[in-house]
Amino acid sequence: MKKYLTIKEVSEILRISIPTIYTFVRNGTIPSYKVGGKRLFAQDEIEQWMKNHQEGKSKKKEGSK
Repeated sequence: MKKYLTIKEVSEILRISIPTIYTFVRNGTIPSYKVGGKRLFAQDEIEQWMKNHQEGKSKKKEGSK
């Protein structure tokens, strides 16, 4: 069974402000679901998003050398 996180939990994990998380949601930058008026995030999808985001930064740094 998937584990879901609240926006507050995602904010703490990513160390990003809640308004920034909402901006990412509006832009489709981060995967999320709206359930019963609450915004939820699948933990496995957030972990994958973090991995992809970090890999993207690493590739940019390598390419600029």
